[in-house]
Amino acid sequence: MLMQLADKYNLPVIPRGAGSGTTGGALAVHGGIILSLVRMNKILEIDIKNQIGIVEPGVITGEFQQELRKHKLMYPPDPASLKFCTMGGNAAECAGGPSAVKYGVTKDSIIGLEIVLPNGEILSTGTRTEKGVVGYDLTRLFLGSEGTLGIITKIITRLLPLPQRKKTFLLQSESLQTITKLVSTILTENIRPCTLEYMDRTAIELVTGMLSQKIPKSIQAILIVEIDGSKNEVCEQSLQLQKLIANHPRCTLQQAETEQQVQEIWQARRSISPASFKLSSSKISEDVVVPRSKIPELVYYCEELATKLNITILTFGHAGDGNIHVNIMTDDNASQEREKGLAARKALFKRVLQINGTLSGEHGVGISKSDFIELELAPCSINIMRSLKTLFDPKNILNPGKIFPEG
Repeated sequence: MLMQLADKYNLPVIPRGAGSGTTGGALAVHGGIILSLVRMNKILEIDIKNQIGIVEPGVITGEFQQELRKHKLMYPPDPASLKFCTMGGNAAECAGGPSAVKYGVTKDSIIGLEIVLPNGEILSTGTRTEKGVVGYDLTRLFLGSEGTLGIITKIITRLLPLPQRKKTFLLQSESLQTITKLVSTILTENIRPCTLEYMDRTAIELVTGMLSQKIPKSIQAILIVEIDGSKNEVCEQSLQLQKLIANHPRCTLQQAETEQQVQEIWQARRSISPASFKLSSSKISEDVVVPRSKIPELVYYCEELATKLNITILTFGHAGDGNIHVNIMTDDNASQEREKGLAARKALFKRVLQINGTLSGEHGVGISKSDFIELELAPCSINIMRSLKTLFDPKNILNPGKIFPEG
């Protein structure tokens, strides 16, 4: 009914989940109606036999995961904001998280959707089966579309058995280059962690007070490495990891011995972004992705850039899939500092594309990156995307002003 009225009177409608996005996707840049979906928060079905879950878009991601644990099942995507972000928002942005290195991102776990189109029609996509190739894959089209093509009202997810065991390690090194090179080495040695998270020295200093295991001042970077699976798999993979690190004298590997230590590590990791405001009143937060072998080059470039522009840049994130969060600290009250930050972002984007990377891995485009998509996408690609937007939303009433540069 709402979309029919919006269609009739040309009213912009902006779908909104928890508002935890970082690129401005839920902002009403052209006015209109902000449509909050947080009260559509029911877990509609957990099909244990077929390992399928069906939820409304307002379900909190972490709460869905907790409910699944009661049935010894899991929904793998685990963005840092999982305690308050919603399933609908995750789908709209195609969110990722630390587990993406083994289990993929949101698009790899969602197999069907119910969507309200801009004219009020209801579209169902996908299936409840593992296979299905009847027609185009419209489900994937809507995942990551940032609310510009339709409003997600139901989500069908693939579920997995909960792993029997998990071990968590802190891999520390006095060499930044050593730790970043180890990301590719670990994976090419047939070790398949479910988590491979990276933190540089600045990020460590921001959250070290949350850890009972104190990090020596000489440590320049750490990796959080988690291995899950059956008891035998975890044991064998852990031994492989220990043997590998034993051959790197500048590295130490510590296993979290208690559940409390594991929780401390994850609280620290998930607190980096908000804790970064201790360094400055504002920041430019980017989530670029590069091939894993290029992570050392990217991190070294960020250090060079920080020195050259005399600003603070910290790097952390999902090293296992090359998704590095680059936080460029600025001061919006000082125009010169802001200009430095903007210059650093532009230089960062150019370098990322030079080494075959992409400008966003999980945060989307929104409004903050729309001016840069022409650096990555060819005119042909942008024209096809614009045509799809026009096909689904000819009056441009659904989340207008997002993704594509205006004017």
